[in-house]
Amino acid sequence: MRLEDKVGIITGAGSGIGKATALACARTEVNLRHRGRAAVVRRIEALGIARDVAQEAAAEVFAGVNEETLLERALERRLRDRRALADPAVVRRVYRYLLAQGFDPARQHAQLMHIAT
Repeated sequence: MRLEDKVGIITGAGSGIGKATALACARTEVNLRHRGRAAVVRRIEALGIARDVAQEAAAEVFAGVNEETLLERALERRLRDRRALADPAVVRRVYRYLLAQGFDPARQHAQLMHIAT
């Protein structure tokens, strides 16, 4: 068989390359970029990895992570002055920021309300 002028696609299906890539990406997003679960899954999917593999990788990485602490750290980075939460516009901006970072909306709300009181 001649391969000249032929195009081949290498997928790596069944070899575990996708899962290993997904795990490496998830670890990077969580440990270096401090992203929430939803953002991690979105990032892995953006690499062309299937959603179920992305979710499994995120679950595996988040099993060893305290998501509350991750959320608190993200909130501290974004909000330097806690008194600013008295302004509803600031609360909305911080909420949108945390949502974009992939944090659970219910946890965000609870954390923001805890800090605001």
